[in-house]
Amino acid sequence: MNALYFYGMTEEFPYNYTVTVPQSYHVDTVNEKCNVFYVSDDMVELGMCEVETPNGNKVRAYDLERSICDIIRSKNRMDLEQVKKVIRQYMKLEDKDISKLSEYSKKMGINKQVMEMVGMFND
Repeated sequence: MNALYFYGMTEEFPYNYTVTVPQSYHVDTVNEKCNVFYVSDDMVELGMCEVETPNGNKVRAYDLERSICDIIRSKNRMDLEQVKKVIRQYMKLEDKDISKLSEYSKKMGINKQVMEMVGMFND
């Protein structure tokens, strides 16, 4: 949700930071405002880019298509209405990249779920 906030896809301010690290990385202590997610070492760089925060700082984050895949993959831990709202908004974008979304979802093993969700909002 942090990246989606940076892209203007949600007004919900992320009070906690979400950090994604490779499974081989072990965190001993983490700031209580951080949620740490572990992904396979070969998936951690998929869709990684640099974005600008509302304060003008540059941070590493996932691109929009990877972020969409992540919220669909994690939809059972999130507010489903928020997930649907973001996907609906994504599908209205002129510069959405469905082929990249499909490529990422295949690599992440969630192609069926992603295509079903985006298909619900394909006008």
